[in-house]
Amino acid sequence: MYTIKIFCASCLIGICSQITLAQTTDKVTVNGSSRALFFADDLQQELTEPDTVTAPKENSGHTLVDLGVNIRPLDHIEIQGMVRVRNDFGGFWGSGITFDVRQLYVKGIIADVVRYQLGDIDYVLTPFTMYNQKEYFLQHTPSTFKQFQQTIDYDMFFNDDATRRQQGAAVDFSLLFSDLVQELQFSGMTSRQQPAAAGQNERLFSAANITLIQSKYFAIGYNFSNLYDIAGTSKNTDIFHNPVHTISAKSSIEKENWKIALSGETGASKMWYSENAEAPSLNDYFMEGKVKVSYTPIPLTATVQYVSVGPDFRSPGAQTKQVNFDAYPRAYDRITNDQLLRTFDYYDLVRDVALYNMRIESGLMNMDPRYDNITPYGLATPNRQGVQAGLQYADKLDRFTIKAGYLSQTEIRGQGTTLLRSFGRFSSDLTIKPSAFLKQYAKQIVIDVHMHMDQTSRDAEGNVPAVDLQTNVIAGNIAVETFKQLDVLFGMQQISYSGFEFAPLRDEFGQIIYFNPLQTDGSQTLVGGGLQYRFTELISTSAIFSKFSMSEAISELPPYSIGTFAFIFKMDF
Repeated sequence: MYTIKIFCASCLIGICSQITLAQTTDKVTVNGSSRALFFADDLQQELTEPDTVTAPKENSGHTLVDLGVNIRPLDHIEIQGMVRVRNDFGGFWGSGITFDVRQLYVKGIIADVVRYQLGDIDYVLTPFTMYNQKEYFLQHTPSTFKQFQQTIDYDMFFNDDATRRQQGAAVDFSLLFSDLVQELQFSGMTSRQQPAAAGQNERLFSAANITLIQSKYFAIGYNFSNLYDIAGTSKNTDIFHNPVHTISAKSSIEKENWKIALSGETGASKMWYSENAEAPSLNDYFMEGKVKVSYTPIPLTATVQYVSVGPDFRSPGAQTKQVNFDAYPRAYDRITNDQLLRTFDYYDLVRDVALYNMRIESGLMNMDPRYDNITPYGLATPNRQGVQAGLQYADKLDRFTIKAGYLSQTEIRGQGTTLLRSFGRFSSDLTIKPSAFLKQYAKQIVIDVHMHMDQTSRDAEGNVPAVDLQTNVIAGNIAVETFKQLDVLFGMQQISYSGFEFAPLRDEFGQIIYFNPLQTDGSQTLVGGGLQYRFTELISTSAIFSKFSMSEAISELPPYSIGTFAFIFKMDF
C-alpha cells in the first residue's frame, strides 16, 4: 500500500509539471505551500524528588509540501486540487511519510449569473449564525510566537475573515436594479458534518442569506443557519434540529469630517430532538446593536455596542469553539514519577494543532474559565447582556496607534443561584513604530503592547460561596530590522489568574447538570527571542529561543518550565 501511495503521488506531481510546461496559456497553474518546523524542548520540574521516568528532552517537527493544481478548462469553470506530502522527523527512509488530499473543489458561473462551488468551501455569515471566532486571549499573541500559531491557522483553515471551512456545496447570485433598490444578494450552502453509521444519523449544516442593498448608506438582510439530522439514515430515532433565524441591518452617514455607522442584528433559535421525550427543547432570542463614530481629521474612532443573548440561545455555527478543551497535549503528555496527565497550557495552544477543532458541534463545548470566562463563545456567548465600548486613535503618519476597550455585562439568568454574575473587562493596545520618528533610520522597528484584565464576581447566597475570578493578560513584542530583511525579535506573554468560580458540567444535550468548584491561583509566562530572515514576502525563515513557565498553587502538577529552540521555514508559491 505504501509503494502504491508513493507511485500515485509521483505520477500526480509528474503529470502536473508536464501539464504546466506544455500549456501556452494560464489554464493550468501550480500553487501551494511548503514548510519545515522543528522544536527542541527541555523540560524542567520543581520536585522534591527527581523525575526518573519522564525524559526531559524531546525533539519534534516535520517537513511538508502542499502541492496544488488549478485548472481552468473554460473561462467560467475552475478546478482546484491539492495534495499534502508530509514527513515527520523520526521517520526514516520514507517510513514517516504521509499523503493526504488537503483541498479539492470545483467552482464556476452558470449563465453569467449564478456562482457555485462544490467540495471544499469557506463560508461566513454573522457572529450569531455562522462565524469562526478565535479565542480572545489568542488574538494578541506576540508576533515572535504568532508565526507558529499561523501554521495552525493554515492547517485548520482558520482565516482572518472568520470563515469556516466546510465540505459541501455553495451558491450565490445577485440581482441589480436601476431605481429605489441597488442590489439584492442571495447566498446559501450545505455541508456534511457527520456520516451515517450504526446508531448515528447523517448530520448536515445549512446556511443562507438574503441581503437587500438600498444604497451605500443602508442595507438589510435575513440570515439562516441550521444543524440537523436526516431521519431514516440510521436506526436512531433521536433527530436533532437547531435552526437560527436573524435579521441584520446596517446604515452609514457621512457628513463633512464625520462618519457614523449603525449596525444591528436580532433573531431567535430553537434546539430540539424529535422522537425523544427526555431531550429538552430550548428556545431563546438575542439582540445586538452597534454605533461607530469616526472623526477623520484626527483620526479618532469611538464604538459602543449593546448585546443581549438569552441563556438558551443555541447557534452551533457561531458558538462552536476552535479550541477543544477536552484534548491533551502531544508534548510531555505525562510528567512526574507518577506520570500525571498534563493538561495543556498556553504554549501548547500556540504550537499544537491537535488541540483544535474544525467540526461544527451540536452543543456548547467545554471552556476553561481561567483563560476567558466572559466571551468564551464569542459575541454569541449565551446568558450575557451589557455594553462594550472602544476608542482608537491612529496617527496620520503611521507612527503609532492606541486602542482602549471596556466591557460590562451581567447574566440574564442565575446559574445555581438567583443572584447574577457580573463581568468586566478592560483592554488596551499600543503600537509604536520608532523608525517613523527617525528619518535617518530607514529600517523598520515595531513595538506592540497589549494588556487586558477580566473580572467575574457574584455575591454569596446561602451555602453557595461568592464568585471572584480575575484574569490578567499582558503581551509585548519588539521587531527590529537590523540588516536588510533581517529582523531581531523579542516577545513575551503572561497570563495570570486567581480566585474562585464554578465550571459548568453539561449533559449530552448541553444542559448544565452540575457545577465543579474551581479554586485557582497561577500564572503562565512565555518569553523568547530570535532572528527572522525574509527572503521575499512569501518566503521566510526564523530561529527562536524561548522559555515557558507554568505555576499553579492549587494543582497536582508541580511548577514546570519548558525551554525550546524552534526553527521554521515557510514558503508560499
